This record gives sequence, C-alpha cells and structure tokens, in this order.
Amino acid sequence: MRLIWSTEQIDSLRKFSRFLHKKGIDHMQEEVANRDWASTSYGNKIYNLWIQDENQVAETQTLLTAFLQDPDSTLYTLPQENALENISPVTTPQSPSKQFLEKRKQFKPASSSAQFPKKNRGPFQFYLTNFLIILCST
Repeated sequence: MRLIWSTEQIDSLRKFSRFLHKKGIDHMQEEVANRDWASTSYGNKIYNLWIQDENQVAETQTLLTAFLQDPDSTLYTLPQENALENISPVTTPQSPSKQFLEKRKQFKPASSSAQFPKKNRGPFQFYLTNFLIILCST
C-alpha cells in the first residue's frame, strides 16, 4: 500500500476515486485531521489516497498527473445514475482503544451453556471470605 496523493479538496478526491474505481484499481481514501497545536492549519482535514497494489502505482501516478492537469475533463465524469453508488467512503483511522472495543463487541463466546460445574458444599464448609469475616469480627 502506498500513499499517492494528499489534498484538502474532497470533491476532487472523490472524482478521481470514481475514475480509479471505473479503471479497476484498488485504492482507499483516508481522512486525517491535523492535530498539531503549533501548526497554523490545526483542525484542517487532509484527504489521502492510498493504492493497494504496488504494481498499479506507476499507472496511477500517470493517471493522477493527467487528472491534475485537467480535472474537468469528461473522461473523469460518470453518468449521474452511477455516480452515487460508485463513491467509496472516506475512512478515518480509529484509535487503538476504539478498535479493541469494536473487536470486543463482535466477540461471541463459543457456547453459553459451557459453565463450570458447581460443587456440592456441605453445611459446614465455608468459603475463605466467610472465614476471614468471622476471624476479623472476633
């Protein structure tokens, strides 16, 4: 996976993404917010375009160069009825804690009937806790 393009214009990124989708090039869009407090562009969003297959990087770079020279070309526009279904969503990276919680939500135990057998305790058998309570109360 390689970063090909970073831009602040989501519309241009989506237009080029639809074009890549039409060409059959596997790619991913990413939205990153600037969190550097010292930066003058704090809070601004940057959109990245990643290419999945290393063998398609050179072809994509030439297509991107042509797109940047003439982004309004009819080559990059799709008919209106197909435009909405071909938009790939912009993904935002999740923090590790959110990823952990999402995985935990999806986890299901093998079987809910798998329980430990209960021991039959006689009337004079105490738990350790009960023993300590009795010991401390005297």
